[in-house]
Amino acid sequence: MISPYHLNSAADMFFIYNLLLLLLYPLLFLATLFSDKLRRNWQIRKIPFKVEAHGRPVIWFHAASVGEFEQARVVAQFLKEKYPNVFLFFTVYSYSAYSQRQNDPLPDLLVALPFDFPWRMKKLLQQVQPRTIVYAKYDVWPNLARLAAKANIPQYLISATLPATSQRRGILGRKFFSKIYSYLTGIYSIHPEHTARFAEYGLNAITSGDTRFEAARDRITRCPAALKRQIAQLKKSIPSHMLVMTAGSTYETSERLLVDVLSRYNSLFVIMAPHHVNREHISKIEDLLQDKNISFAKYSQIVTENLHTIKKIRLLLIDTTGVLPYLYGLADIAYVGGGFEGSLHSILEPALFSLPIITGPAIANSQEALDLRQIELLYVMPKPEPDHIISFCQHYSSAKARKKTNAAIARYYSSRLGATKTILPVLEQAAQLIPSDRKSPQKKTPPPSK
Repeated sequence: MISPYHLNSAADMFFIYNLLLLLLYPLLFLATLFSDKLRRNWQIRKIPFKVEAHGRPVIWFHAASVGEFEQARVVAQFLKEKYPNVFLFFTVYSYSAYSQRQNDPLPDLLVALPFDFPWRMKKLLQQVQPRTIVYAKYDVWPNLARLAAKANIPQYLISATLPATSQRRGILGRKFFSKIYSYLTGIYSIHPEHTARFAEYGLNAITSGDTRFEAARDRITRCPAALKRQIAQLKKSIPSHMLVMTAGSTYETSERLLVDVLSRYNSLFVIMAPHHVNREHISKIEDLLQDKNISFAKYSQIVTENLHTIKKIRLLLIDTTGVLPYLYGLADIAYVGGGFEGSLHSILEPALFSLPIITGPAIANSQEALDLRQIELLYVMPKPEPDHIISFCQHYSSAKARKKTNAAIARYYSSRLGATKTILPVLEQAAQLIPSDRKSPQKKTPPPSK
């Protein structure tokens, strides 16, 4: 048996990888009998589909989950606007991405990516016949990448990340992923530090920036009309003398923390959007609020009954999904969850609205959080203590202080736009969407960023 520590060839690595797939496949099936989540992820891969491009050029976008889907979507949107005849084929890995985006009007076809068996990927490539494949952030599947390269299909990793703490940089990960990434035609990373880490693999990459900045802006622009009216009505109903905080993707630690703050700081109005909105978790938050005698209302009741109720409450509890990004537009300041749970959630939306942001210490997964902290535009609490948030609120109760920070964050956000424009010409050329006399003299991979 080949030791994984002595994988000296692509054949060795793929032998081990495919053997593990074969061994894990029946175990995964058995696990679906006991896990609803695994069962849903299994079932979406069994849904039949047919690619009917009818001769149109096919561009294949792949995303792991919802966030990566948005990174890919904004690029696809630009392509579709310029080339209406292009066929956009999307694959996603997670059930959440499939369920939330299966009715998105942009993809011509969206399916769950089948399991990465070599025979299945070979058949899928024959079905789709893409002119190019675009992966978002990191989710490059080995057999798909190898077989696409063998078929001379250009492949690109956009908004590519390789965090310092990534398992892909471990002993086994470095060997395996350096080979997988070598099949790519181009790698476009979010930041020079990530570009440098790809270079450690012997890979050429270019720093193009993160398409999530354009994606977040695009999503707010595409706000459904009915939701836009609801947000406008909410804005009118919130008492104007209150400092408004939108607390996004909260967990139990931050929920208890914010309720303690509300009991001590009377000038604060909180819009709380928990990461988990199942009935059990919402009930726990309701019990917590009642124990502290904090007046509140649930979003589902407010929008269907009486908006005037907001004038009598201190906290609006968001008990539905899909509205958080737009709720940051109601706020003066923002709290973003995950910082006390090991992985910070997205700060792009509050940054898009130029809000002062506070969170916990676990921000290493978020490049924009690292950037903002470095330029002193992100307040990081070392511990979940109410005094930190109260001090933050007191400072930003001043309109002058908010205005100064608003302007600085707006400048930062604007400086990070433009990734899509860098990537588009490359995809146009790879997919042969532009005349040959307009092609740029780009080789297989862009030069490394300095």
